[in-house]
Amino acid sequence: MRVDLRDSAYIGIALLFSLVIPNFSFGQQNDIEMKANLKKGDYIDTNLWFPNENMNLSLAKGNSICPDSNCKLEIQDGTFNTFGSTDRYIGGTLKIEDKSKSDPQGNFTSYNYYDMSGSFSLLESKENQNQKIFLYGGDLTLEKKGDPPLSYGYSSKVTLEEPSNAFVLTGNIQ
Repeated sequence: MRVDLRDSAYIGIALLFSLVIPNFSFGQQNDIEMKANLKKGDYIDTNLWFPNENMNLSLAKGNSICPDSNCKLEIQDGTFNTFGSTDRYIGGTLKIEDKSKSDPQGNFTSYNYYDMSGSFSLLESKENQNQKIFLYGGDLTLEKKGDPPLSYGYSSKVTLEEPSNAFVLTGNIQ
């Protein structure tokens, strides 16, 4: 059996692509991204809550919750609290505009409400004298209130910087 040098080259190139290409994201965008500077709780310093000012939540274009990615929103009673010794829990209500039911002349805005919840495990941390950066992994769930309820799950990562309490959540639909 004779092996052609070109066949070996093709096999080598195919093998190289199969090993290298899966490690590149090629500009893959997250399905959800949430950024905020969280505020400390009144009673327990490790409990944090979402202020609606200086908060940014973006959803990928074409998503089911806000297809044009340009909806008014706020998080009501949103928290990122300790859960055990190192883990955290996110909870609250996401109030988001339903453009399909809002008045185009701006006389009223229609909203949908989603229960927001998720548990996040501490994966790693970076620390120096002035700053700590924590990386958590877990699942964020948005469950639309209604009959029947609709649920959206996102495999997510959270970065929390202390002492600024800068919070960044990124995730992709499950």
